[in-house]
Amino acid sequence: MEFLARAGVHELGANAYSVRAGSLEVLFDAGAARAGLAGWVSQLERAPDLTVLSHAHADHIGALPELLQRFPQLRAVATQPTRELIAHLLPNLLRERGLERTRARARALAISRCLHPITPLESMRVEGSAGSAATLTFYPCGHIPGAISTLLDMEVGAKFHTICVLLDFCAHAQLLTSAASFPVPSPQRPIHTLVMECMLAGDKKADAVVHEQAMEALCQEVGAHQGPQLLALASLGESAEVASALTARQLPCVVHDYLEPIFASHGFASNEARAAGLLRFASLKQCREALEAG
Repeated sequence: MEFLARAGVHELGANAYSVRAGSLEVLFDAGAARAGLAGWVSQLERAPDLTVLSHAHADHIGALPELLQRFPQLRAVATQPTRELIAHLLPNLLRERGLERTRARARALAISRCLHPITPLESMRVEGSAGSAATLTFYPCGHIPGAISTLLDMEVGAKFHTICVLLDFCAHAQLLTSAASFPVPSPQRPIHTLVMECMLAGDKKADAVVHEQAMEALCQEVGAHQGPQLLALASLGESAEVASALTARQLPCVVHDYLEPIFASHGFASNEARAAGLLRFASLKQCREALEAG
């Protein structure tokens, strides 16, 4: 068996990992936070038998355009929320690579529709030649909606090896995303190898943050603030969660309209907040005018 970090073990902006056993190859993620980080795609000798996309952040899905251009018949899977979020995230990445707005949106939508939808806690089987096969079971892993980890049971002839591929995850519940679920090993079904991104416990200050306390402090700060306040948040993950927390406290929000479909993909019931006059989606110009007007 081989495990390959396709973009290099030190490259945090382009997550892409191959597991090969016998003739079978499974690729986990196709990341490139910037166009220049997608060069690893050209080094693939052939299309992987299956590509698993863990979640819709650019460092995990940003090289999908290059991957599908090289291998048009690529077999790739993702959860439905990840497919929806990819359709909203990829246009910006494609525009950075020279596509104009309309073509970028059409291309992103086409790419998202190429992905086969999967459901967490269900399994699928992939077979190679010469007696190699794999059974994959997907687990919800928090972080953002649709994020998954994978338990990979590899078979080569009479030999078996179980790998848990756990990339970005969140072990505590969030407002719009449940906590991660993990496969439980046993003597009858051990996990032989655990693959993780090397970011766990990398920042002692961040590790000390208690999510619920941090959200409570943010809501109190915004509620006590006089006049408009600008919150700069990650579009995938933080934005919908923070807006949900603020509007639940009856604190009105003006939100960039780019985020409207992302909120819908997150399952945030923004229509209720809009009906109550607490949430308004606005253009960049309107957001700026709201800040200036107070």
